[in-house]
Amino acid sequence: MSAFNSGGDSKYGGLTNSTITNNAGASGVAVTEMTDGPLGWKYESGTGAFLLNSTIIANTTGAGAVDLRCTIDGCTANGSNNLVESTDGVTFSSSLPITSDPQLGALANNGGFSTGATGATGTGTIRTHALAQSSPAIDNGNPTLLDGPPFSGEFDQRGKGHLRTLGAAPDIGAYEGVAPPGATVAVPTLGPMALGLLSALLGFVGWHRRKR
Repeated sequence: MSAFNSGGDSKYGGLTNSTITNNAGASGVAVTEMTDGPLGWKYESGTGAFLLNSTIIANTTGAGAVDLRCTIDGCTANGSNNLVESTDGVTFSSSLPITSDPQLGALANNGGFSTGATGATGTGTIRTHALAQSSPAIDNGNPTLLDGPPFSGEFDQRGKGHLRTLGAAPDIGAYEGVAPPGATVAVPTLGPMALGLLSALLGFVGWHRRKR
């Protein structure tokens, strides 16, 4: 997502289970709230309350880059479980967002539905930003959210076959990361004495077999 132009007729807006990243613009803002202008929403009520739930907004570039900015009084983000690297003039009504690097992969075909047939499965043409296994977004999403149609809260942006929750809780953003691998078991190493005894034992077994 690069911009939203309401033409001045929108009273509210919101983002749920979304990932907004690597945006660039003259104002260096990924999402902005303002009373007028080509970006953001214009609120006829004069207040700036909007919904932000389980959403990543990060890696905005440009002069004075800010990921989420508000230029009107009373700008409030309702919702929770977000990751927003930088903000300006925004009040969060619930929990404050995570502000660290989301560790997103490059935009790539990570599987999912085809844009040629809504809801169809296959190799997929929808591209997504995968999460690194060390991403702070993993297991920090809101487990009570349900996506709107055509998908249910069971799947992430890629649709059927890509579960919304693979760990203790859903991940923040549009993409559900890969479940962490199982615990590995360390194999103990043998010291010099143990290696010597093992070598002697194997030698004795070999000598005994040759004698037979």
